[in-house]
Amino acid sequence: MATYTKPASVTKTQQNAPARMAARVAKALAVRQQHHAARKAQRATAAYAAELAAMQAKYAALGITLPTLVKAANTTPRQPHGSGVCQQVWAIAAAQGYVRKATLAACAAAGINPATAATQYALAAKAHQAATAAA
Repeated sequence: MATYTKPASVTKTQQNAPARMAARVAKALAVRQQHHAARKAQRATAAYAAELAAMQAKYAALGITLPTLVKAANTTPRQPHGSGVCQQVWAIAAAQGYVRKATLAACAAAGINPATAATQYALAAKAHQAATAAA
């Protein structure tokens, strides 16, 4: 009986190709993450803010308005309009005195998706906290 031998056309290099590709992808991902972190740190500097302000002033002189490139740090959520599910969660939160456990239980009893209820409760509580702090 003849024994099987590996064909000569399949080399060790070809056998290791998947591992080399995975290593190459991992290295590229690490470089990308480092670049992203460096860019994020640059955006946090005062020099970047000054450069952004100068660019906006330059375009404003030409009559061109740029979209806001840096999101404001303290944004207060706005209450949803209409009578949808999100508005219901806000109303339930207000009725429950912005108590998380009671609000989520009441939303579950009303048949509202728990993830939607949790998200909208967080926004409602943040808006309520900002409103009471400003008053």
